[in-house]
Amino acid sequence: ITSYSLSSAGDIKKGYKVKYDVMKNDNGAYTITTIGPLEPGEYAFVADFTGSRSEPSKVRFFDFGIDEEFDEPIAIATDSNDNIYVLDIDKHRISKYTEPAAPNLKPVFLQSVCKEGNKPGELKSPQRIAIGQDNLIYIADTDNHRIQVFDTEGNLIKTCGKKGKKDGEMKEPHGIAIGDDGAIYVTDNGNRRILKFDKNGNLISKFGSKKELSSDMMAIAIDAKGNIYVVDNNKHSVVVFNQKGEVVKTIGKKGKAEGYMNDPSDIAIDQNGNIYIVDSDNIRV
Repeated sequence: ITSYSLSSAGDIKKGYKVKYDVMKNDNGAYTITTIGPLEPGEYAFVADFTGSRSEPSKVRFFDFGIDEEFDEPIAIATDSNDNIYVLDIDKHRISKYTEPAAPNLKPVFLQSVCKEGNKPGELKSPQRIAIGQDNLIYIADTDNHRIQVFDTEGNLIKTCGKKGKKDGEMKEPHGIAIGDDGAIYVTDNGNRRILKFDKNGNLISKFGSKKELSSDMMAIAIDAKGNIYVVDNNKHSVVVFNQKGEVVKTIGKKGKAEGYMNDPSDIAIDQNGNIYIVDSDNIRV
């Protein structure tokens, strides 16, 4: 399992405890289910890399995507209208689905956009997707060393970055997140740093160091206070920075016990500040 996303209705209420279990089925595909209940209408989506499909929780259980549709779905996100966007790293494209009209019905496929290439609007091994409050879709176009921004119809709006280590440049960006103010946060994996751009793509700041971060950063998220959470797969932990670029804490370390993690791959933070981490090699959230 590589990615985890909450629907817009999926923010867990204060004091409402939810536990998740991740299972391997007979076909070798990993899926996520709930042990404790979610509120009615709330559900979580998981990008199921091995099984070539996406799977939400048992509250409204359905699966969508078969091998003919997805090759390797690497990341998933939802917009404010609960449309579902699946990023396929192998097909170098974004697929869009609507929320199901009723329980136990599948989401409706709307469109797929992008293809492999290095021209504007094309992708090459994209790794992560994020959606801003304006419903613009931000893609970490990893092997093209840039960020591309699309509207909900798949039209290219803008790009930022190019290969390099100078200001405004990046190398193999992987994680991407959008702040409440529209700021764009990017894990610049090849340069082992975090880049912060304004909503127009202008560099605001850069922080992090080779001591603090590895080149295997997988994802990034921002909480309501503006703290920046960086999932570092190599360090088996989440490194938390403040807006000054200072490390304020580190969450987790390598292991199987509760509170430990092994090769974490993604993160989501809900409106109440609850943190959800995909603990890949321990097969759990």
